[in-house]
Amino acid sequence: MIRNVQQLHVSEVKGEGAAKKVDHIIEDNHYLESVNSVITKHRYLITVPLRGVVGAVAWSKPIAREEDQENTLELHRFWTSDVLPKNSESYVLGYMMRDLEQYDYERLISYTSTGQGHKGTIYKATNWSEKNVTRDYTNCSGWETRDGRENRDGSSKIKFEKMM
Repeated sequence: MIRNVQQLHVSEVKGEGAAKKVDHIIEDNHYLESVNSVITKHRYLITVPLRGVVGAVAWSKPIAREEDQENTLELHRFWTSDVLPKNSESYVLGYMMRDLEQYDYERLISYTSTGQGHKGTIYKATNWSEKNVTRDYTNCSGWETRDGRENRDGSSKIKFEKMM
């Protein structure tokens, strides 16, 4: 049993083998079952000694083309095991934000799915600002207009932003 967040070890992983491992963990466990590794810039593993991997995170260039592609980083996928204690996600997010300061990004963004019942609790807990709510694409086919794009969750999203 994992009793407190201090047991969590969060580390950025680099290299092709590590990238494939993180992507595979996310694809197997995240509700969207995918990672666009072409745009992924930073990957993190969350582990617990003697237990192994309990989470994986992918940060990417912003998906939306109108976002600043050079100075903005998007939290693209964030998966943690259900065995983690309360506040684990905000603890991990806080750690990653401090670690990402070394790269000189100006801002971080993320979208939380209303279709999954997400409310952005971890972003609120780590002082992100709620910016807007996107429209619902559940019954639209526009998201699939580009090759390789699949509408896995067309529900409206709440956009959050954190200035670095």
